Amino acid sequence: MLLSTIAIWSASGFSESVITNHLIRCVISLACIVIMSAIPAKQYRRFSPYLYLVTVSLLVAVVFAGDRRMALIAGFRFQPSELVKLAIPMMMVWFVQRDGERATGTRIFYALLLTAVPT
Repeated sequence: MLLSTIAIWSASGFSESVITNHLIRCVISLACIVIMSAIPAKQYRRFSPYLYLVTVSLLVAVVFAGDRRMALIAGFRFQPSELVKLAIPMMMVWFVQRDGERATGTRIFYALLLTAVPT
């Protein structure tokens, strides 16, 4: 974070407002990391299919809204493709190990097909 702060400060022409905004985002990010690390892994596994469905829905909505990359929700613009980076691995783990059994070849194959849906 220190290196990114120095790089942004330098690239902004040593603007104090830019560095202040960056540092605020760094603090918010660290708070999110602390909060998310306190959530048990079982909770993440339980909500994986819902996150996957929401992510695919957002990707479809962005395409039909005319903008190819960004979604505007509650005044915030973000890229749903960033959520895909979390949703796909979580969904694959949920799908492969949903019954607590060993992974089979067919389950792995279908899990790989799940990765093709958002792409």
